Amino acid sequence: MANPSPPRGDRPFPWPCPSCRAIEVSPTTIAHTSTLLYDGRHVTVDVPRLKALQCRACGELVFDARVDEQIHLALRQQLKLLTPEQICAAVASLGAKEDEVAADFGVSTATFVRWATGRIIQPPAVDRCLRGYFASPATRAALRAASRDTTFGTVAVVAAPSNAE
Repeated sequence: MANPSPPRGDRPFPWPCPSCRAIEVSPTTIAHTSTLLYDGRHVTVDVPRLKALQCRACGELVFDARVDEQIHLALRQQLKLLTPEQICAAVASLGAKEDEVAADFGVSTATFVRWATGRIIQPPAVDRCLRGYFASPATRAALRAASRDTTFGTVAVVAAPSNAE
């Protein structure tokens, strides 16, 4: 796969191929399988209807940011991770701001924004924490307490025995 040439704006197709130089690159929809390194392991992702650019002369696929977005969305769906849209909607439903949520998680605002915009895919452990944070006021309170009290969470809380027999 070749890297695309500089953006061409709205110039009509076909475009020159970065590999063979033939003026044969046009949009196509193909079944595509990618193997991505995610969270320290290789994950195979199938995208049955990938919209990409392909040279009709040599078959070279030309990938751009839109193709990457489609592949990353398929990865999120396959791994059952929150999408950027779901993250943004959850933040909005809480009436929170990205910097507030980032502070609760103990990450930089820039890192949280990368998850919320899809520039990076959150690790599975972070995804689970995000889900808990969005679903539970108690979890949000606990994360805020953890940022203020360095001993918070260092001692396991043993539940009192139930009186039900």
